[in-house]
Amino acid sequence: MFDSPQLSPYCPGLILQPDEDPSSYNYVSAPDIGVDIPQDYFDMSSLSPPQGEIHLLESFREVKMGKLVQVKRKKYLFQHLKALRKSFKQHSLDRFPTKSLHRVSSEGQRTLWKVLRTLYFTHLQELQPTSIPLADVQHPNLRERILTNFFSSAARRTYNFLFCELIFESSSLELCAKSGMQCCSGPHTITCDLHWSQLKYYTQIGLLKELGLEVSDAEEMEWKETLRATSS
Repeated sequence: MFDSPQLSPYCPGLILQPDEDPSSYNYVSAPDIGVDIPQDYFDMSSLSPPQGEIHLLESFREVKMGKLVQVKRKKYLFQHLKALRKSFKQHSLDRFPTKSLHRVSSEGQRTLWKVLRTLYFTHLQELQPTSIPLADVQHPNLRERILTNFFSSAARRTYNFLFCELIFESSSLELCAKSGMQCCSGPHTITCDLHWSQLKYYTQIGLLKELGLEVSDAEEMEWKETLRATSS
C-alpha cells in the first residue's frame, strides 16, 4: 500500500486512495456538459437490466436530448457497424482514419490498421461496404438477420476481431471521447477498464454467440495468433 493518493499508470484520471480497494473511490464533479447528473446515477447496484438489453450496457450512458440515458444495444451495434463500413470505404479509397471511432493514433493501432488493410484486399468480395446495409440494420425485424448474415463469414469475423482490438487499444478517457459514451461520472477507475474490456469481448465474441454463431477454439486461437504477430 502507499501513504498518499496516487495516479494510476494504467488509466488517466484514476486516483488510488491509500489503504483502500482500488475499485473504491470518491467521485468528483462530472465534466460540464450541460446535463444534470443525480448523485447516485452511476450506482449500478440500484439498476436492473431493461427488457431486451444486454446486461453489460448498464455500465454506459450517453447524452440524449440533454439527459443522460443508458446506451441501448441497437444504438451501440449500429454505431459499431457504421464504423466497420466506414473502414471498408477508407481501405478502398486509401484513406487513413483520423476522426472516426476507429481513428488511429498509437503505433500499435497503426500496425493493426495495416493488418486490417491487408485482410481487406485479401477478402475484397466479402468486405465490401454494401455488405452492411445500415438503413436495414435500424429495422427491428431485420437487424438480427442482417447481423447473423454478416458475421456468418469467417473473414468478417476475423476482421471484426482485429477491428475491435484497434478501437479498444485506448484508455477509458479516450474511449469515452471517441464513442460518445460515458462509463462513469469520473474520475476513471479500474472498474472503467473492466467495463470497456467486457464490451470489447462482447463485440468480438459474445455477440456472435448471442446470434447463435459458433466460434471454434481453433478460429479464436487463429485470431489471437494474428494479434500476437502484430505485436512481435
